[in-house]
Amino acid sequence: MSRLVKDRGSVGRRIWRRRKRRGPSTPMGTAAAEAGELERDLEGDDDEVPFDEPAPDPPPRSGGGVFAAVRALFTRRRAPAQSKPSRATPEPSYLVFDPTRDVLSVPRGAARLDAFERALVECPPGTPQQRALALAYHRELSALAEGAGIDLSLLEARVERCAQALIGAGEEERAGNLFLRVGRRHQAADLFLKAGAVDELEETHAQIHWEEGGARHQARLELERFEALWLVGARDQAFDALAKAHTLWPENPIYTEMHARFVERLGKARRLRLRARDHERLIVGSWPLVVGRGEEAALVLQSPTLSRAHLQIERKDGALWVRDLDSRGGTRVNGAPLTGVAALPPTAVIDMGGVVVESAPAEGGIMLWAALSPQLRTIALLGERTRIAPPGTTDGGAVVGFDARGRAVVEPPARVGGESVRRATLLLEGDVVNDGAWSWSVARA
Repeated sequence: MSRLVKDRGSVGRRIWRRRKRRGPSTPMGTAAAEAGELERDLEGDDDEVPFDEPAPDPPPRSGGGVFAAVRALFTRRRAPAQSKPSRATPEPSYLVFDPTRDVLSVPRGAARLDAFERALVECPPGTPQQRALALAYHRELSALAEGAGIDLSLLEARVERCAQALIGAGEEERAGNLFLRVGRRHQAADLFLKAGAVDELEETHAQIHWEEGGARHQARLELERFEALWLVGARDQAFDALAKAHTLWPENPIYTEMHARFVERLGKARRLRLRARDHERLIVGSWPLVVGRGEEAALVLQSPTLSRAHLQIERKDGALWVRDLDSRGGTRVNGAPLTGVAALPPTAVIDMGGVVVESAPAEGGIMLWAALSPQLRTIALLGERTRIAPPGTTDGGAVVGFDARGRAVVEPPARVGGESVRRATLLLEGDVVNDGAWSWSVARA
């Protein structure tokens, strides 16, 4: 109370100065209003509060007037320091700077398009401003095409930069529509596929098929035919369709890659290599037949005593003949030295400088193998087909051979890749042929 009395003079001086400013006298009816105005003036003025610590809670207010205002003044709590508002942090620059507004202030035409290009270069990628610029640029180009009738193919470089900005902003569908305006339908189709725009994708493909026409349209039809024929197992016809599609559209990289891959899997003409467990069969349909250590030999034997082309077996007048190719170690057939050309017996033991090769008749041909490696055998066809029987048996086995173009085929009732074949089916590298007892895998010949 002593503090209140001590400080009352300063409050009185404040009231006297206020009355002096307002005039010589103030009606009594306005005392409460004046007290309220004084309370508002003193609100927040901490310099006049004589307390160094928070005051206790004030008693309930029971009346008006000047004393009520003074009591309310001196019983007001000091605000905690932590409740004071902190200085606001500045917002990021990309929320404050709006490049789209500056660009649109440029007169429409080439100057505005240049402004868009400069703004896209200067704007950081991935920001809202970059997306707004890309969308505004797209609207500008669309307005030029639709409203002014300008052919956007004349502005293809600008269209490309706008489309890339739209792609960066996640607007693939709009970028695809922009590419459609300049005739780049394949790129538009890729963007529609990425964006999941099914209707636009189908319409774009229809336009591509309609407008390309001619050889390219026919190439697409042949590729679709290839896929359908391949699914039903007609591999020979499917391969012909793929080859035709590649011929009609040779600059298409997809057709070129597919055709090259299938040609590689077909392997060499009239050669087929089959493997099962530790056994191997090489079926050869071309004559004469060379034996030696060279890679092109029908029967390859790794021995330093052999020549690369040591021995040759020929077909002449329905009989088989054997010839030594001036080898270093010489050749003996059934123990007799071979000089020049001699008839090859149905069953023979051929000694080539210490390397022994045996021969025996096989179904549709003749079989050759090294005495030290009987599991690796070569079958030279005298006709077009032979039977690959499991080792140690003479019955069963898959029937394989070559078609008129020298491509390896398998006959029914074998299974290829788990599917039963109903006709002579082309064999490709990586196929698995099951004959009911063994599974033979097609390897590179």
